[in-house]
Amino acid sequence: MQWFKRQSRLGKIVILAGVLLLFICLCAALASVVSPTREATLVSLGEEVRTKECLVTISEVKRAERLPWKNRKLEPDGQWVIVYGEVENLITKEATLYSHDFELTTPSLEGEIKVHGDATGAAGLEAGVERTVAGWGGLDIKAGQSVPLVIAFDVPDVVEQATLQIADAKGGINLGSVKQAAMLTTPTPTNTPIPTDTPLPTNTPRPTNTPLPTATPLPTDTPLPPTDTPVPAATPIPPTPTPVRPTATVTPLPTWHEIARWEGKSIKNTETFHSPSQEWRISWDTKPGDYGAMNFQIFVYSDAGDLIDVAANVIGEDKDSTIIRGAGDYYLTINTAQPYVVIVEAKH
Repeated sequence: MQWFKRQSRLGKIVILAGVLLLFICLCAALASVVSPTREATLVSLGEEVRTKECLVTISEVKRAERLPWKNRKLEPDGQWVIVYGEVENLITKEATLYSHDFELTTPSLEGEIKVHGDATGAAGLEAGVERTVAGWGGLDIKAGQSVPLVIAFDVPDVVEQATLQIADAKGGINLGSVKQAAMLTTPTPTNTPIPTDTPLPTNTPRPTNTPLPTATPLPTDTPLPPTDTPVPAATPIPPTPTPVRPTATVTPLPTWHEIARWEGKSIKNTETFHSPSQEWRISWDTKPGDYGAMNFQIFVYSDAGDLIDVAANVIGEDKDSTIIRGAGDYYLTINTAQPYVVIVEAKH
């Protein structure tokens, strides 16, 4: 302190200015560390956003009233906002994306809207993508590989502007007006013309007096037949034959018969098989293998390549079955990296 007092007036000013500049630099450095990277400059739809490991490109945004998922419909209170794009791995090793890496922010609502896992899987299957980032947990992307991106948010109708925030990204993607992005429109009914006044019916004249019918004379007494007429003898009644009951034929109940069976521990497209009955089932038995608990999924396709159903969608050890209806030719896609046994049976 004595040293500072011994300085000249100009020296004191220079020292205080240096201390103030040092304080400003420290505050700026602290703000850059504390402030989240998600507040960086936004880019427009169709441009690229880089994270630490991946390159994300969003190509399309649309809305939908409902989405199919297995044998039910996902129908939330609001609307679905579905985002389509592509993710490329930029590092030299395998990268992983998770559903919580994607969040939707809006100026009209507080907080963030998370990805809906089931809806993401349904939107991906509807678009022909068998595996998406969310819906089935994380998605592993090998070095240099690109994969489709399908993410879905359950968004209330009040949302008009939205921004897609991506974890570890230097910027977010401005989705703009999501209400104008393939927004569902309801046709306005045309005005139905009001019918003109229908004239009231004219008074119908009352019928004139109809003369009463004349009295019909009663018939005269008919004489009884003579009492001496002989009574005919009674005709004997033949005996009633005893009916013979037919022997009941016992029809055997339908049982399950195996059609096809597959065993393995990797992704497989099966050969085409035929179900002769309207009701058949797929049974599976799977458990973790060398890589631990993994996804296990069974997709059912017609012989024409149309997706019929998602028979199984589990993680780790599971033993169960599901019923499929409709005779015909089908094949399965088994998506997993853990050991499994899959059996197809028909009921007849």
